[in-house]
Amino acid sequence: GARRKLAQLRQVVMKLRQAPPQAGSLQARLQPLVANALTEKAVTNFLNDLIAFYLIKVHWELITKRWMRNPVAHGGDAADAFHVVVPSLPGFGFSGPTTGPGWDVKAVAEAWAELMSRLGFDRYLAQGGDWGSFVSTWLGLVDPEHLAGIHLNMAVGFPGDGELTESEGVDLAEMGEFLANGCAYQEIQGKNPQTLAYGLADSPAGLAGWILEKFWAWTDHDGNLFDAVSEQAILDNLTSYWVTGTIGSSTRIYFETMRTGRFATHDAKVEVPTAVAQFPAEITRPPRSWVEAGYNLVRYTRFDRGGHFAALEEPDLLIGDLRAFARTLR
Repeated sequence: GARRKLAQLRQVVMKLRQAPPQAGSLQARLQPLVANALTEKAVTNFLNDLIAFYLIKVHWELITKRWMRNPVAHGGDAADAFHVVVPSLPGFGFSGPTTGPGWDVKAVAEAWAELMSRLGFDRYLAQGGDWGSFVSTWLGLVDPEHLAGIHLNMAVGFPGDGELTESEGVDLAEMGEFLANGCAYQEIQGKNPQTLAYGLADSPAGLAGWILEKFWAWTDHDGNLFDAVSEQAILDNLTSYWVTGTIGSSTRIYFETMRTGRFATHDAKVEVPTAVAQFPAEITRPPRSWVEAGYNLVRYTRFDRGGHFAALEEPDLLIGDLRAFARTLR
């Protein structure tokens, strides 16, 4: 169980401590983070949140959920309250490992549509980033009769005819750099996920290094990751993968979605009202005209701070934009 996994984590950290890392290396940054996962406070915080904690690529912090459900308690307006449904993607964290093939983004969207129907919601709004963005997009295609709108903090785009602004030109150049030098993880997770899984599921340090590198590269910070995302949030993320044994199954969504040709693309234009919140350190930032080619874009907001993990980095900005969009749909 969880205690056995944490004992394994302690053994690995003891080995790390025997070999001092080179100054400035990834190991130097990783070592104190993994060591902190062993403290009684960190373990207790994680176990206390176990029932309520949710981990998926939509990247919502627990506090974000509370702000959306009860805005008055956080200085907001009661009219902005939502019933919040936060399912965990199949194969991630507390959904448990998937045991069969076929779980690509369309299959997950179809499952979410069925879930909302069984819960009794005949009209709802979907929000997502990362894989949550792709799933929310596909919800717009498989359940438009019930979906009031989608709000994305990571959008995909299709080359359009619109003239680019200077800032959009910078965005495209940085996207090109990411596609050229930052996508190795997509290749192995999309083509050989099981090979990778053996190493990540066997080594807490390997798992931490794999995930920490993404947090480091995709958040908006000036050299201190924990200025962007709290250390406890990252430790919760790592521990939830580790104790549930789902790092291998979580990578298979890349394989399944690439196999069906649905990675970062969709079959038709999404006609439900769509809002996009664009954060400057996001890994993909297509021009507005490109987004409009694939979505019925009714709101497009560019922020001056924040990155890929927007709900963790800048929850106030993300929630404010989502609330403003939702008011136009009520």
